[in-house]
Amino acid sequence: MAKGRPAVVLVEDDEGLREALTGVLTVSGFRVASFSSTELALEGAPWATAACLIVDIRLPGMSGLELLHCLHERGDSMPAIVLSADARDARQVMRDAAMRLGVSAYLEKPARGRVVVAAVREAISKKNTKL
Repeated sequence: MAKGRPAVVLVEDDEGLREALTGVLTVSGFRVASFSSTELALEGAPWATAACLIVDIRLPGMSGLELLHCLHERGDSMPAIVLSADARDARQVMRDAAMRLGVSAYLEKPARGRVVVAAVREAISKKNTKL
């Protein structure tokens, strides 16, 4: 990955969405490390240099919420954005759980690329103002 640009870790099992978000984030000036599962992300993501995490809340294997718990326990504190396609009934429960973990944004799928980019920029900006 090229240096000097903020790194975003993207964990999304939908290949088309993962590729689309990777493209729009790259064009918007971010370095992107994308993964199809939380397990692959835990093994290969550049956590030490990541500026932001974007994670699908429902993934095969370890869920996005479980990944957030795991990162929290490890002391990784980059801002996180959650993507969700949950049914309306489950949405509020999942949103509340994600917000308790301190996520920066909870976006419903299909999220427009510009909305995701704006959420990433805002999350990174808020983190940098706290330093």
